[in-house]
Amino acid sequence: MNATQERLSEWTRTHGTPASRTAAARARREEIARTSGDPARLVTEARPRFDDGEWTDADRADREARAALARADAALDGQDADAKVLEASIALRRAERLFRAVEDAHRFVLQASENAAAEVAAAQAEIAAALEIAADRPTEVAPDAAERLRAAAADLRSTAERRPRAAIEVVARVRETRDEVLGEVPSARRRLEAARAALSGTLACARAAVAAAEAFADARSIEDRLRLDAARRELAAARSAQDAFQALASARAAWHAVTEG
Repeated sequence: MNATQERLSEWTRTHGTPASRTAAARARREEIARTSGDPARLVTEARPRFDDGEWTDADRADREARAALARADAALDGQDADAKVLEASIALRRAERLFRAVEDAHRFVLQASENAAAEVAAAQAEIAAALEIAADRPTEVAPDAAERLRAAAADLRSTAERRPRAAIEVVARVRETRDEVLGEVPSARRRLEAARAALSGTLACARAAVAAAEAFADARSIEDRLRLDAARRELAAARSAQDAFQALASARAAWHAVTEG
């Protein structure tokens, strides 16, 4: 009995009393609500400017974050102190993650809107040049190079002003297609220039995809969680890589890890 009491006393000294843990959870709830600002306003700002698909993730994250706060409030009003603090803590972590996802999604679409037109124009010129290479050196590129490049050009033409996020994603995929079908036919210098041009947009897509996957990760399968862990590792590698080729390869791997499968 004495040993049990001692372990209980030690646990209480480490984690605090039920009342102090409840108070800490309530304080955490208020801090999250305060620092999150007004995420719904960000969604409201995006609605008239962009098509629905551009802000759907932000809207969903905002609604689910508010629901998580409501669950935390309900738990903290419950009777079982230890159980309610645990439930509230889980809900608060989810709310914090989702509120951050609203900001991430809003930031991505705004940055995309500033860069999409220039990125699409640059990619169109790159695909036109790639088609010339494919026509001049058909035996040195992928057998279906011209077909895939023409499809890429069509995808670029289909991008719309009100869908800047989608446009940036199209540009990133088109550039990946270009690199796949041409292989090492372009000179080393041109491949390096292409990698540097593709890196920022692909990295932005990867960051946005990983952030969205993290925000809605609670109900995911083991396979999805493993892919998310892999994406995080690849994203970290892309950010730290000094070599443009390696950074681009890691950014693409991070993006694919959470958007495919």
